Amino acid sequence: MLLHSFAIAPPTEHVFVCTDGSPAMRPAIGTATLVAERTGAALHLLHVQERDEAAHRARRDTVERTAAELGATADILTAGRGRAAAHPALPIGEYLGGFEAALPCTSTHGRNGVGQTIFGSVTAELVRGGGLPVLVLGPSAVAPERLSRVVACTDGSAFAAEILPAAAGLARDLDVPLWIVEVLDADRAPRDGDVAESATVRRLAHDLASTGLDVEWDVLHGRDTVAAIGRFADLQPGTVTALATHGRGGVVGTLVGSVARAVTRHTAGPTLIYRPKSLDAPTGTA
Repeated sequence: MLLHSFAIAPPTEHVFVCTDGSPAMRPAIGTATLVAERTGAALHLLHVQERDEAAHRARRDTVERTAAELGATADILTAGRGRAAAHPALPIGEYLGGFEAALPCTSTHGRNGVGQTIFGSVTAELVRGGGLPVLVLGPSAVAPERLSRVVACTDGSAFAAEILPAAAGLARDLDVPLWIVEVLDADRAPRDGDVAESATVRRLAHDLASTGLDVEWDVLHGRDTVAAIGRFADLQPGTVTALATHGRGGVVGTLVGSVARAVTRHTAGPTLIYRPKSLDAPTGTA
């Protein structure tokens, strides 16, 4: 797997906090503010007003007031009718499509129950349909005081490496190191393939470092992939964990893959999640 297969993402120009105006969005707002300050990108608070009722107008007012305090732009969208009214992510996705080099950022509420999962429906729809990496703050996450590194998780496959352009671009924009890590089963007896897998990670790091990035690599060992990634990420405050997801389908639980959901749920920092648009291509097409 060679670097020439990838084009590092262009510099981030716009950072959007997709917010419902609730206190649960504070980690996303704090993190997005850090990204915007570090990269020089324009900061937007993006809100969908679903109905013209007092409670919804109050949340819109909260978003506009917070944006003014931060020196950000408040982008207020209308949910529309039909399916768009039921899924606020649809107008958000359409709106983001009008911007180049946009980075959406959101927080999950972390609620469970009928119709609610650890991944909110708006976040899941953004990951599934936007064609953009989404920076997500899970229920255990807090806004870091600073962003210190980007950790891109791979499994040696070409699909997992789809996260590298976005992860490398974010590390470049933030001027922080990029780590490339892979997890191997701690209980498995060593095999010749393990050496080849570590060589793949090392080669990726070497190729990316040739672009001027500060790149490190590591091979993690553990029975639980999510736990191994979480431990590594939480060793250094301000870590952004980045990974690609296969998530598909019409149910929130399947819109974002199980590893991506679990990493987001358990890590203390933000997670950059990307679902490649190539997954939507009809079978048999390139």
